[in-house]
Amino acid sequence: CLRFGSKNMELYYNGVDIADRVDITKCVHHETSGGRCDCLEIEMEHAGAWYAWEPQTDDQIIAAMDGYHTGTLYLSTILPRDGKYRILAASIPSAARRKGYATYANISLKDLLASCASECGMGSGLFGFDDEIIYPFLMRKMEGAAAFIDRLMRWEGAAFKTVGSRFAGISISSIQTAQADQTIEISAEQSGITHMKRNDAKWAGVTIRTPYAECSAVDDAVSSGVYMTVTDLPALDDVQAGRWARGLLLTNNRRAETLTISTEFNAGISAMTRIDIESPTETGGEWLVDEVVHDFIAKATSATLARCIDTIR
Repeated sequence: CLRFGSKNMELYYNGVDIADRVDITKCVHHETSGGRCDCLEIEMEHAGAWYAWEPQTDDQIIAAMDGYHTGTLYLSTILPRDGKYRILAASIPSAARRKGYATYANISLKDLLASCASECGMGSGLFGFDDEIIYPFLMRKMEGAAAFIDRLMRWEGAAFKTVGSRFAGISISSIQTAQADQTIEISAEQSGITHMKRNDAKWAGVTIRTPYAECSAVDDAVSSGVYMTVTDLPALDDVQAGRWARGLLLTNNRRAETLTISTEFNAGISAMTRIDIESPTETGGEWLVDEVVHDFIAKATSATLARCIDTIR
């Protein structure tokens, strides 16, 4: 059992804290909420000391500091160079990258997630989803288990995370309505803030049309924009088509407005954290963390947030 909370950096390699045994010059954790797995980049001086550990692919690594920890990560790449050792660890083991075909019939979302996670030697969990979601038919098309689930989560308007040796499907709508984990104040003159707003990137609506079903979703906050028609999704009834239309619209429109904040190390910020921004600028309001980078050596955090959207129906 590992316990975290020290203000000093901890680096666990296969369950052993080696932070005091190696000279760490770089330790950066990239955490995302879909599309890519989390990644830890570490660089160490004196490569010879690290060789003694005889590192192997899928060895388990955890970095922790100030109450924040990365969750279990799996050694992916080793790059010795100029007497230094650079290693990359990902939140999925190598088995998750194996590609293949598969078909699924009359399977629940919960069981589908568990099946794909088990294939990779990982656990699973759903957050904010209706337990009654059943898929009459789905096809996995020469892709890894994680890539397949990530594609499905985008249809469902959800974030797919691989964290703590688990596949996690997180309903974006449910997290958006949750109580904020933090409130951050931003002044008009504050540095380290980048606000990007692209109304032209928002869709006004999405229609899912198949030989078996048709349903549409609209964003009431978009007065002029593209109406997308999608015909290559395997929706077999109007309920499924409607759910996927709302999901695709939410997935696209929420990323049309982003806010990047650079601060000192903030252990309370992680991907899919709800943040309230108090500001006299137009950045004020409710946000959801999309990506975050924690630099353990510089003791700095950079987070990219997406504006919460509740105007899709």
